[in-house]
Amino acid sequence: MTCSNHDDSRPNLDLVTEWKAFELINSEKSGSGPEAAKLIDAAGGVFLTPELARNAINPGPALTIEGLLQVIKKAGEIRCLSFVDEKYAAELSNCYSKNAAAMFKINWELASTTARAVLQSLSFLGPEPVPRRLLRDVLDHHLECLSDELLDQAIGELADKLFLIELDEDSDPRLNRPISACVRKTIDAPGNLSEIVARAVVAEMARAADESDVHAYEQLEKILPHAELLVSYETIKTEHAIDLANYLCIHNWKRERFREAEKHGRKAAEITGKHLQPGHPRIATSQSNLGEVLRNLGKLEEARELLRAALESDEKNYEPGHPIIAIRQSVLALVLQDLGAFEEARILLRKALESDERTFDPGHPKIATRQLNLAAVLHDLGELEEARDLTKQAYRSFLAKLGPEHPYTETAKRNWESI
Repeated sequence: MTCSNHDDSRPNLDLVTEWKAFELINSEKSGSGPEAAKLIDAAGGVFLTPELARNAINPGPALTIEGLLQVIKKAGEIRCLSFVDEKYAAELSNCYSKNAAAMFKINWELASTTARAVLQSLSFLGPEPVPRRLLRDVLDHHLECLSDELLDQAIGELADKLFLIELDEDSDPRLNRPISACVRKTIDAPGNLSEIVARAVVAEMARAADESDVHAYEQLEKILPHAELLVSYETIKTEHAIDLANYLCIHNWKRERFREAEKHGRKAAEITGKHLQPGHPRIATSQSNLGEVLRNLGKLEEARELLRAALESDEKNYEPGHPIIAIRQSVLALVLQDLGAFEEARILLRKALESDERTFDPGHPKIATRQLNLAAVLHDLGELEEARDLTKQAYRSFLAKLGPEHPYTETAKRNWESI
């Protein structure tokens, strides 16, 4: 049961009056008038749609009209779900009759086991389309022996037969909020399903920090609204909320949506500061992520203080020369360079470069990045010969590892040619 206005192939969602429903019943199932009258009366004289009416009065041999009446009775009569009407009145006014939410219970009884699992999983996510790969990750922990074919069949059943979900242009399912509320409020889900959903979303969003994942840049766009919703839940585990807020910050930063990245970065810093002990490594991570975003927004002084605090904390938590310390040194150095503190920036970048040269193989992109950053500071200090040599090394490393068309390679080449 959906209310899409964008797909002409979807059913007409005009309400079916008592008289029209009775006509439909008599035409669909000869001799069912007396039983059908009971069903119409139970539904308050109104069905949602012709399709729902057909499902209700001609569901197949597995469920008779009398059986449907028992389902309604078991659910506590039609008005047992009036809370949904009240909470989502604006949305229901266009798509649903007064007590139509209760008809969800009928369609739930008609749904297969896999379709029910899909609905329950979707109910813990937002009303936006859910990528099938994310849904599959959730269901792999929720069901045994789930094949792609079985998942496709369940989604097709929910969309084309029961009309409980919609599909977008990528055939990814979405569950609107009233039906989502019906699922959460009236159906007992496995106790750990919310945790399974949260872990799956965190795993997807972790791709934002993986530089080698070339598809994450676009694919994570569909995950964002679900990650944002989970972060807003008070019941979510602190570790999941921190991870999601940081990954949201990183992804939006990469997309150059700096204001949005700042919002999530501050949320991560708020959660870590509230729930973790001072000096915890996760606090430093959140400070560093937010500091990078603030640099792009021109808030250099605040960025510098956050990045200094992150570096000081990590120097206490890790051995000298640890890769995380090198990252903190490099990011702080970029802010100091923007502030004109070239000498301190150079010292930090030399330390970071020396650390990475011990950690990574020669020619690694991490080393090339440090070389390029140090070269930029040396250029500002007028030390052009060393700056040119470092830029040349960085360009050759990027060219060998990433190819000629990669943005890092192109930037290094431009810098080398301009010195």
